[in-house]
Amino acid sequence: MKDPIISLTSWSGAQYLDWWIVIHFLAGVSMSYVCRMMGFSLLITFIIVGIILIGWEIYEERAKIPEAWTNTILDLMIGCVGIWVAYHIIFFEDLIQNFLMAATFFLIWGGLGAWGWVAWRAGEAARASVVQIGTEEPLAVVEHQE
Repeated sequence: MKDPIISLTSWSGAQYLDWWIVIHFLAGVSMSYVCRMMGFSLLITFIIVGIILIGWEIYEERAKIPEAWTNTILDLMIGCVGIWVAYHIIFFEDLIQNFLMAATFFLIWGGLGAWGWVAWRAGEAARASVVQIGTEEPLAVVEHQE
C-alpha cells in the first residue's frame, strides 16, 4: 500500500508531509541556535547541522525505517528552514535568555521526538499484529446450515 501524500493523523510516514516535519524543523532550529550562541557563522552552522541532518536520514535508511524519498528531501529542506529561523528570527542579547531559549527548543524537540518514536513503534506493532492475524489458520470453521 502506498503512503498517503500528507499524514497529520498519526506519526506514520507519508509521501511528503507528516508530524515528523516538526521534529526536523526543531532539530534545525535547536542545533543552529547553539551554533549561533557559540559564534559560528551561518555557513559553518549550515555545514555542521546539514551533516547531522543528512546523517540522521542515512541512519533511518540503514535502520530500515520506511520513508518515501520525497519525505526525506522535505525533512532535509525543513531542517534547513530551521537553520535559517535560528539565524534570522530568534536571538537575544542576553546570554541567559539565549541559553533558556536553546534549552526550551531542545526539551520540546526531545519530548516530541520521544513521543513520536513511541507512537511509531506502537503503530508498527499494531500493523505486525494485523499481518500476523491475517496469516493464521482459523481454530475452527463453523458452517451455517439452513
